[in-house]
Amino acid sequence: MRIVRNTRQGSDAPAAPQRDTGIGYTYELIAGDRRVYADTPAELLDFLILGYAQMESELDKLTARIRHALGTVVRVQAVLNDMYSEAAVTPQEFEALRSGGGAQVDTWDCPVPLVLVESLYAPVTDVARPLPGAGSILWLQPEEEFEYLVTLHALGVVVLNMSTDKAV
Repeated sequence: MRIVRNTRQGSDAPAAPQRDTGIGYTYELIAGDRRVYADTPAELLDFLILGYAQMESELDKLTARIRHALGTVVRVQAVLNDMYSEAAVTPQEFEALRSGGGAQVDTWDCPVPLVLVESLYAPVTDVARPLPGAGSILWLQPEEEFEYLVTLHALGVVVLNMSTDKAV
């Protein structure tokens, strides 16, 4: 894994690093002013989640991804709530928007998008998944490493790029 800090505001991004063999990395993750280059999703998650690479069991890694997702939901939902601050919401919708990723609603009709963590709903738990009605539900999916990174990308938390170059 290589981490590059992009300190040149308003200029072109730094060139992606390559190995001594001239082959680049499979993934690039951009988070803030950092660009992380790696060959596996686990390496990228080690940048996002302190100590991830040292975790031995898959259960510990899954727990760490879920905890990270819950923290991310709080931050993303707060931004969305602020963006839609003029929207009319019911008291029940207001509570769901402050639930921290585990709202228990049947159908989401609120104009403010709701951000949820998939691991808190069926089939992982006994809690039924809310259905989107007139409103949008945005899901973080921490069950698998790559899928989690993709959903972080979809929410705009990180930028995830994957190389199409193949080593010969």
